[in-house]
Amino acid sequence: MKKVWLIGANSDVAKELMLQMDGKYSIVAASRNYCAVQDFIKKKKIGRAVAVELDVCNRVNLGTFLCSAVQPDIVVFCQGVLKAGGNAEDYLDEMVQCNYAACIQIIEDVWKGMADRGTGCIAGITSVAADRGKMSNKLYSSTKAAFSCYLQALMQEGEKIGVQVIDIKPGYIRSKMLKDNRKAYTSVLAAEPSKAAADILRKIESGRSGTVYTKKIWRFIMWFLKLVPEKIYNKMSL
Repeated sequence: MKKVWLIGANSDVAKELMLQMDGKYSIVAASRNYCAVQDFIKKKKIGRAVAVELDVCNRVNLGTFLCSAVQPDIVVFCQGVLKAGGNAEDYLDEMVQCNYAACIQIIEDVWKGMADRGTGCIAGITSVAADRGKMSNKLYSSTKAAFSCYLQALMQEGEKIGVQVIDIKPGYIRSKMLKDNRKAYTSVLAAEPSKAAADILRKIESGRSGTVYTKKIWRFIMWFLKLVPEKIYNKMSL
């Protein structure tokens, strides 16, 4: 069985991925909320999943995890922090570390092994917000854009050495992250976590690198928004 690191395993999408991967992959379910993930694994009787405590915002904890964990065949990044308003300095470090810096540290640690083997997969959940900055979530969209840009660069390198790289842009997901945003949570554009997980797993099993949008209409929405002239875009309230 291929070994999977599921980073941010307490997210709704990660839990759905565990259910859909059950029986086909050996999963390390890493989360700072170890107890919740362990309870989920037991409740759903997921046979080849092991919960591991990992707080990606704690650099010491992250370093210990990287030193002790068996090298993976697949890494899927499902963690994320979305905060806005108030004093940005209060949560800037957390958002940068969680949404971007920790991902790079983990990838840099496992990439050489994948390159030497000529196989492997890196899949990261970024955001449609990465396609063009929005005034409503400046820090979130910028950190996700940084990770998305990094994944795009990895795709070029991976193409040459046989490592698959996937940039996942789910759009609105009916998950814990969006529960306080009722407009987005109930939108017809919002997808269920199970749909996002199915899209991710399908792309992983295809063996092809690329960008995944869930729902696919988001690809056209963001294509249109990227074409809007800057003078017009700056007058929009997004």
